[in-house]
Amino acid sequence: MRKTILTMFILTAFIGSLLIMPCTFSEEVVTIRMVYWPGPEGEAISKIVEDWNRYYADQTGVRVEIVFFSREVFWEKQTSILLAGSSEIDIAFTSTYTIGQYAPYLEPLDEYFADKSLYPYTLDVYFESALNSLRYEGKLYGIPMDASLHVLIYRKDLIEKPPETFDELIELARKFTKKYNPDSPTEYGIGLHAKNILYSAMIWHSLLESAGGHIFENGFKPSLTTDAAKLAASLYRRLIEEGLAPAEALNWEYPQLNAAFQTGKVAMIIQWNAAIGELSDPEKSPLVWDKVGVAPIPGVKLPDGTVLHRSYVHVLSLSINKASHHKREAFKFLAYLTTTSAMLRYLLEGGFPPMRSVFVLPKAVEKRWEIPFISEILDKYSFPGLNIPEAFAIYNILAKHLSAAWSGAVSVDDALKAANDEIYSLLKEKGYYGS
Repeated sequence: MRKTILTMFILTAFIGSLLIMPCTFSEEVVTIRMVYWPGPEGEAISKIVEDWNRYYADQTGVRVEIVFFSREVFWEKQTSILLAGSSEIDIAFTSTYTIGQYAPYLEPLDEYFADKSLYPYTLDVYFESALNSLRYEGKLYGIPMDASLHVLIYRKDLIEKPPETFDELIELARKFTKKYNPDSPTEYGIGLHAKNILYSAMIWHSLLESAGGHIFENGFKPSLTTDAAKLAASLYRRLIEEGLAPAEALNWEYPQLNAAFQTGKVAMIIQWNAAIGELSDPEKSPLVWDKVGVAPIPGVKLPDGTVLHRSYVHVLSLSINKASHHKREAFKFLAYLTTTSAMLRYLLEGGFPPMRSVFVLPKAVEKRWEIPFISEILDKYSFPGLNIPEAFAIYNILAKHLSAAWSGAVSVDDALKAANDEIYSLLKEKGYYGS
């Protein structure tokens, strides 16, 4: 049944990409300016823009110009443009974690998508969590372009069955730690993204949910002193204290975690899915490129015997500047980007769009072998990361206090209570709880 539905999605998307193009040529062509950042995503979208301008600009009356800001100043520069109400850009580069901050300066897209003369196909081709991560206060403010989520990456030549629960994770980590097993081929069982930065807290968010907890309960009341939160926070502390993960992991983030896996130092890592491509590259990872396994984040066993797996997801996205003088023209291009044909091209050029109709295509799987595994995680276990304006601040608060607990500077209980209180104070100051 699912294959039939997905086939219908694919056909609809391809037909839609044709319907969006009028049969007559426009006498006047409007140029819209779109902001993007450099890197693999920027290179991929450049190919899409080239296709659009070559084949569709004259038909639709819309030409697209890409404006690149460097990653170092990207968010600051774009934010200043949006907050100033400038029409300098028409399409903004957004994300799950900035959508709430930018929402007052973006055009809600719901009415555009509801207009069948403007949008004759469906958004059901997307994974729900990816699309929902761009909804703020009930309105949709962007379209997903690239998905980032958390996975367990493991050595499949060493581990026949990846761990499903926290207990199994600890047991396997001990088996592949030389301190406990001198015959272990790896020095440590697991590597951790435990540096005091917000991205570590984002990964911990997946562990928190997999333990049955949440950052908030009953609206925006912090819920970080529960047994589930204590279990999730204690996991890293235990892995480090018992020597199952290296102590230097307290200073590790994305590149150090990859390096530990590439060099055979660790048998498992909890990491961003973006790492899979680098770890599977024979030139970048000659020792392990053909030994990479991918599995859901381990969790807790539920009363019915199933295991709770949860994975945080955020997306990079595109939105329409509310101050743009060419909103309808900008939407024409965004609509094209929701077609299967455009997003297959985007994936083949280096992007990673969270679109079901793309993930079932043989060309996509041939390009990215991990797609079937990622598809299952997105479909069954994913949840949107925080997207309120204070998202960055909250993850930074979590990182600060969790890092102190993982290093042993404070107890897990004290760290979680401090984080809970600081987040509550922040949101109270912002008016979340009334006067």
